[in-house]
Amino acid sequence: TTATGDSTGDSARDSAAGADATRDSAPSADATRDSAPSGDATRDSAPSGDATRDSSSDSGVATCSGTGFLQTPSAFALPTIYAKGYFYDLTGSSNCDSYNGYARPAYKLADIDGDGRPDLIVTYACGTSTLAGADANVGKTKWRVHRNTGSGFEQNGVDWSLPTIYAKGYFYDTEGSSNCDSYNGYARPAYTLRDIDGDKRPDIVVTYACGTSTLAGADANVGKTKWRVHRNTGSAFVNGGADWALPTIYAKGYFYDVTGSSNCDSYNGYARPAYQLLDLDGDKRPDIVVTYACGSSTLAGADADVGKTKWRIHKNTGSGFENGGVAWALPTGYAKGYFYDVTGSSNCDSYNGYARPAYQLRDLDGNGRLDLLVTYACGSSTLAGADANVGKSYWRVHESSGSGFAQQSSTWCLPGGYAKGYFYDSTGSSNCDSYNGYARPAYATLQLAGARQQLVVTYACGSSSLAGADADVGKTKWLVH
Repeated sequence: TTATGDSTGDSARDSAAGADATRDSAPSADATRDSAPSGDATRDSAPSGDATRDSSSDSGVATCSGTGFLQTPSAFALPTIYAKGYFYDLTGSSNCDSYNGYARPAYKLADIDGDGRPDLIVTYACGTSTLAGADANVGKTKWRVHRNTGSGFEQNGVDWSLPTIYAKGYFYDTEGSSNCDSYNGYARPAYTLRDIDGDKRPDIVVTYACGTSTLAGADANVGKTKWRVHRNTGSAFVNGGADWALPTIYAKGYFYDVTGSSNCDSYNGYARPAYQLLDLDGDKRPDIVVTYACGSSTLAGADADVGKTKWRIHKNTGSGFENGGVAWALPTGYAKGYFYDVTGSSNCDSYNGYARPAYQLRDLDGNGRLDLLVTYACGSSTLAGADANVGKSYWRVHESSGSGFAQQSSTWCLPGGYAKGYFYDSTGSSNCDSYNGYARPAYATLQLAGARQQLVVTYACGSSSLAGADADVGKTKWLVH
């Protein structure tokens, strides 16, 4: 099990379960890290959204022309050095099956060398197995990086050295929860891969370092008053870390991760806000973005308007985050469309008047600033802000002004070559239903090649006869719109 949140302080983190010494399978993600913040009755009781989107009628779908994604895709080459190491997604856990000859590594996409193109980073390579591509040191002392050439990933990877100051602090992913096990000598910190200093190369940011334990690398102040940053040199991460100051205006508002749900506990005096780490103002340095601040409580740092009409931004100074925050304006044209996170599923409840759209933050226009991207807007309902064509023929974009998001939105055209291939999110799994004529591919939105974000299709309904299907997508190529 992974360590829980900070409701009990350091002791909760120190009780995390021990790691798997052999690591023949990749670690599972922490499914509970991003649990919805409590403290706001209307948020917690709100319905989860429109579960029947794909069954909506095709009638009245608008034709879109102008700015958007190219209709015709190009191919992007994948590494083939791994035995049956297929890449059916933009990120994946390992599949190390000697019996059937599979050696798919654990991998992620990130621009680790700072050239503006995301690389394929292998963080675990099937340990001590004899399968093609296996390497027992990947995830312990190094990662393997397949650089992005602009038209594909290099076949052979280069080594990228990892910090080794933590007792058995293996890094089997680009981010991970802590593993502080004094009995077995593990001191893996909670960490993530982010470019925190703005030099275009992502650093390893340690947000919790095993509290008051005596394990190598432990530090009780990490996550309370500071983070520890292992900077990226261009070929490795610095072994020792530099301190990065945190905001301290919130009552017991500890930051044990680069993203967190709120902990608003007046009885025990906790006022940790819901927050994310991202570059909202476009200066190339990620800020702490507070999206919910404990509502109308009287705890230090609380603000009932955060998440409704504004977010609070703690700007990155280059060596830490500002202690006080500045306001960031939110769109208010959606009926009770509160934005309590930097991403959210829709909440379309006509009875209670909620019309929160499904939304994401993306820099679609390539100007360096994140915009608020609405991918589903409550369909054909009569709620304020609803639009049945959003997610079918276009997305709606609230552009960033540098101090907030525009109230009025513009449209962003979507590919139309897939049979009923609706795009109700900026990323999605496939929906290949020949009976009902659905051919939505598996896709994601990212900057894979070029200066702007593309819509990248990683699976296109295999060998079906549906419009837009392609059996080679995910095997030898992806499709880039």
